[in-house]
Amino acid sequence: MPSFKLKHKFIGYVDILGFTEHMRAAEKGKGFKPEELFEIAKRLGTIHTRDEFLRHGPTTCPQSKPINRDLDYEVTQQFDCVVISCEPSAVGCLNLVSHCWSASMMLFTKGLLCRGYIMRGDIYHEGYDVSGSGYFDAIKNEKVVSVFKREADERGTPFIEVDPDVANYIEADGDDCARRVFKRLVMTDGELSAIYPFSALSHSFIIAGLGIRFDPDKEKESNNNLRTGLRNVRAKIVELTPAGDASAVRKARHYLDAIDMQLQRCDKLDADLDGMLRPFGISATKERTPGLFLN
Repeated sequence: MPSFKLKHKFIGYVDILGFTEHMRAAEKGKGFKPEELFEIAKRLGTIHTRDEFLRHGPTTCPQSKPINRDLDYEVTQQFDCVVISCEPSAVGCLNLVSHCWSASMMLFTKGLLCRGYIMRGDIYHEGYDVSGSGYFDAIKNEKVVSVFKREADERGTPFIEVDPDVANYIEADGDDCARRVFKRLVMTDGELSAIYPFSALSHSFIIAGLGIRFDPDKEKESNNNLRTGLRNVRAKIVELTPAGDASAVRKARHYLDAIDMQLQRCDKLDADLDGMLRPFGISATKERTPGLFLN
């Protein structure tokens, strides 16, 4: 075993909400199959991620300068949660944030809610071994996440909150790529910040003279595919939320309202497309987030 040495690192902790209840239901033949839940939890991250960084370097902001090629990246997934740590650099932080964003999106497409916390602190993290005050603080802070709260005393909102120290670090010390990607993956409620995957759930296009034929029918088809995916996920969340559990219903409401907002945007885009003239020669470039519902 390597010698015990605490390091100051960025730390991410993500927990699948209601996992025990989902497993109990699965064992009774309701909702997921037990093996499905097991595989979903494993997809939060593997211990081999560090080796992937060592071979290929950072995947998010690859032109940024890391302290170590492997970002001193560690991932430990156990039961229904994952702890991630990386070197104290902007590119390390952004790859950790991106990892958490991908985990939250993966869970979202399955109809599962998650909560977590991202911060800086002292941690010992080698393979499956994790300890240190930073690790303990991340677990403690995850339980009282309050970003996007709707009531003054609401705690435990279903989001991966980002400590203000981390957000301030990226703004002050991050490079252009780090700041740009951070703003794309994280949203603020005016005081606190959190991973916010819902902003990616939209279809848009930009009319431009790049010689690409603009086809409103194809845009509508793509928009309708997104709408169908959103409705399917919404139905999963409703199905998996126990109606008699007020806390679970309150948490699910955050996701359902975000989905409803995106569905309204789908409807508005359809109306805009219907109102468009289709003169010969109009061209367009397209911005899409593909594959969100191909799980």
